[in-house]
Amino acid sequence: MRLSEKAITSFQRLYKDKCGVLLSDDEAQSLALKELKRFAVIYQPIPKKDSDFLNNLKNINNNSIK
Repeated sequence: MRLSEKAITSFQRLYKDKCGVLLSDDEAQSLALKELKRFAVIYQPIPKKDSDFLNNLKNINNNSIK
């Protein structure tokens, strides 16, 4: 997979603003793809059983605050 030139430039600008480091096109390509892969792993639908468990925890916390 190869990012567009616009995406690479955007990532370079963002990285420079946040980290103070100017990346080469190849460095930006590599780091941006790593971040996209990490995001794809993290950003998954929550399974129903886990969702129910989290909702129960939230309800317990809300009831204990009152």
